[in-house]
This record gives sequence, C-alpha cells and structure tokens, in this order.
Amino acid sequence: MRDYDVIVIGAGISGLLSALTLSKEGKRVLILEKEGYVGAVCRSYEVNGYRVDTGPHAITRLESGPLRELMKKYFDVVPKFIPFGTYYVRVDNRVKAFLWNIKDWLMFDLIPMKDRLLLMKSLFDTPYMLNTGKDLSTVSINDILPCDVSITTRRFLDWLSYFMVGTSMENAPISRFIDNKDHRPSSIHYVGRLYNPLITEGARDQGYPKGGLQSIVDSIMNSFPKNMIEIKTNEEVLKIQCNERIYGVVTREDSYDCNTIIYSGFASNLPNLIDNLPREYVKNLKSIRKVNSLTIWLGLTKRIFKNHGSEMWINSEPYAWVVPTSNYDPRLVPKGKTVGGFRVHIT
Repeated sequence: MRDYDVIVIGAGISGLLSALTLSKEGKRVLILEKEGYVGAVCRSYEVNGYRVDTGPHAITRLESGPLRELMKKYFDVVPKFIPFGTYYVRVDNRVKAFLWNIKDWLMFDLIPMKDRLLLMKSLFDTPYMLNTGKDLSTVSINDILPCDVSITTRRFLDWLSYFMVGTSMENAPISRFIDNKDHRPSSIHYVGRLYNPLITEGARDQGYPKGGLQSIVDSIMNSFPKNMIEIKTNEEVLKIQCNERIYGVVTREDSYDCNTIIYSGFASNLPNLIDNLPREYVKNLKSIRKVNSLTIWLGLTKRIFKNHGSEMWINSEPYAWVVPTSNYDPRLVPKGKTVGGFRVHIT
C-alpha cells in the first residue's frame, strides 16, 4: 500500500486511535513511528515474570467518555476493565482519602486550618467567575490562591497540580479540575460541572484494563481493517513538508506524499519538523517541559498497600514530595533524598 489518504506521525495510543477511526471511515492510513514498537507509553512488558505497565495507571470516563464512544463505534475487540478502586493520599505514615470535595478539604489536616478556610473562599469564588463569563481555561490555580497561605499549602497544591494535570499550579488551569463527566455540550460553559468540587464522592467510572495496558493497544490493533493501515516502525520523521498546504513528510528512510497529516508526537518538537511557524507559537511550544516518572514494585516481601486503589505518596518535610503513580517536579526533591520509601537521585 503506497497511496495514502492520511499519514499519522507517532504510534502512541492517540496515533493508533486516529488511524483506527480514519481507516474505519474508509481512509488508507500510514503510521510512522520512530521507535521499534507501537503503543509509546501505553503498553506492557515482562520483567522477571512480572507484568509491568508504562503509562496511565487508570482509564477514566469509562461510562460515557470519549474512549467509551470510540470503543462502541470502532472497536471489533473491546478490552475488559476491572474497577480501579479508591484514591488515597499517604502523608508520611498516615493514609487519607483523596480530596474530592469541600468537606474533604476542610478535614484534610495536613493543611493548616487557617489555609483551609482561605481556600474555601477561593473555591466559592469560582461560581462567581463562571456567572460573569470568565474563561477558566485562562485562570490558573495560582491565580486564585490567596497570597497569605503557608508554604506547606503552596507545596501541596503544586504537588496536586502536577498529579492531576502534569504541570505546576502556575500553569494548571481551573478548568482541568472542574471536570465534565458526561461530556454533553451545554449552551452555558461549565454548567453542571460544579458538583465535582462541591459534593462528589470520587471517581466512580474508572477502571484498569484486564491484562495490563497492552490489552488496549492489542484491541486497537486487532480492530484495524485489513489492507487499510500500514505501520512502519524505526522510521523517524525528519521534516513535514508544506508551503500553503501540507504535501508530504521526509523520514530517515524515505519520503511520502500526502496532503493530510496527523501529528501525535511531542508538541514541543513540532518546530523542528515544520519551518516558518509563527514565532509566538514556536515560543509557546518550546516552553513545554517534559516530565517523566517511573515506579516499579517487584517482589514485595511485605504488604505495603492495604487498600484497593491507588496511593499518592507525599513527605511532609520541606521540598520532599513525590508522586510515584504520576508526574512530579524533580526540582522539589533534593538529590539523594529519601522520599516516601524511595531514594530519589536526580542528575
């Protein structure tokens, strides 16, 4: 297959889903992947007989979210999910339920009582901003944070922002914390979403794919229609060719003509592939930081986790915070510091 309707750059979960949906709609698709495998950070592999995942530790919005809609419409093989369980926060040796609502915030004694009361005011200011038409995607957690809260609270909120959004509280928009569970459009932006910070009891529609994250990738691959998709691994894209329009890509191995390209790689790398992008756009893309984390538990000799679900580990000492199930900011962790049972080495 050489005559392609669409070229997808990147064989991660987004690229594979894009190729699946397009091919099911009758398009011939070429997927180009620089690594020797597909799935990117959403896959599983074996280490000494243990199944290890890279990527997300839970799949959200399984009841009516985007993935559920894609599975209904395009998957021939649908992965099975088991209930994920509850989120917990481990502070030193204390384990507390995750902060889902205002009541939880008021009872969370890691944060000083004075700060909790100040935060309540900020939370209740959010409906006012909504009513005045404020776009909450442009308002960060730091923007609404009272200036006189303690450093302990600031560190915790920064940690929470990294865990929930993958970036600092200066860059984490409020809109990412006021989530829409049903994904239904509304004539008034964010209407119906405020119940999450007010009364929700936690994420009820999350699951873990049975057999590991690899089962999702396998389901997508097994749902590809015959003779509609070609995958080339170990083929890194060097340049996306365009003038007024896209007309092809150049790789280390070959070149391919196509006027429709879907790029699913790192956004910060896009200026290296396309010439003459707007200067301000390039500046914004280059400012994106890649945050990596890795946690592997192999052959535990004692039962550390006593609850079914996920624990986010925090150390209450200054600047010693770690999120082993997600992203964290290595600048906040001193070199060689023991954090939550981990020895953290930063180079």
